[in-house]
Amino acid sequence: MVALNSLIVNLQTYLGKQSDLDEVTFVPAFAGKVKSMPLEGPVVALAVESMEDRDVKPVYVMDDTDMEQLVYNHMINIRVRLDIYVPQTDDGLGCYDVLNRMRKYLPKVNYGCPFVGMGCHEVEYYRDAGTFTLCTYVDLEEKSIAESK
Repeated sequence: MVALNSLIVNLQTYLGKQSDLDEVTFVPAFAGKVKSMPLEGPVVALAVESMEDRDVKPVYVMDDTDMEQLVYNHMINIRVRLDIYVPQTDDGLGCYDVLNRMRKYLPKVNYGCPFVGMGCHEVEYYRDAGTFTLCTYVDLEEKSIAESK
């Protein structure tokens, strides 16, 4: 089973150690501290957006002796959300710059289950906060054998 809190801490620590991301601040999305206003530099807020833990139809393969072997019958899907915030002085392209630099590291993080893919939505401007924001995500998927009940 994946420890969701460790997943966020591992991601924050790993990305925070990358030299080409030095000016980016990585924070848990629900941190109890207020971000600077106006924003002084890029900030990435990390959170688990969703998790689904379910039994699935069993998947079998034939082994060398023509016996069916159970491959998996249980699946966990996790979506990690990374909201990229940049000051309005950087314009919306600053969000894509941060994403492009993070992209090479995201598949390499120790999430506790396999990396499947990543993506993003469109850049939005929040006038009240004076920031451009890009919601990005990482999808993880783990298949396992669950004991029958």
